[in-house]
Amino acid sequence: MLCSQATADKHPSARLIHWRLEHYPCATLWGFPVDYKCTLTDFKKAALTNIDKEKYWSLLDDHVIRVLSELHKKCQEIRYLPTTSSKQVYLQAAHTGEQTIVTLVKSTHREDKFLPPPDKVEELKKVFTVRGFTEQPGWFVAMD
Repeated sequence: MLCSQATADKHPSARLIHWRLEHYPCATLWGFPVDYKCTLTDFKKAALTNIDKEKYWSLLDDHVIRVLSELHKKCQEIRYLPTTSSKQVYLQAAHTGEQTIVTLVKSTHREDKFLPPPDKVEELKKVFTVRGFTEQPGWFVAMD
């Protein structure tokens, strides 16, 4: 999926998306970019000796899923949002290649009224910072 930083737009009736994004071309996502280098650093600290390559990749996948699940759970504890998920996207504007966004808001277009209150956003930032993720949350446009 191709993505770029979202810009403010003037569409009159944004709606939250509770279903698959495939049904909404150019859906807008608000959330936290997750840099896998942080999860890899965690993973490499574990003693992984005498395992084959296939087992290594299996354990790494399990680790990433565990980290994302932990982030989802903590986000839901701070502010329940029915649209919380992870989405792997391509960030065209940043030229960073594919990246995962822990998405807290999915909508038909950018609408700040769907965002958590500022105090909750600060709490959410702390959850990600503790895990080593320091990128600020933002709006992203998913383009198929």
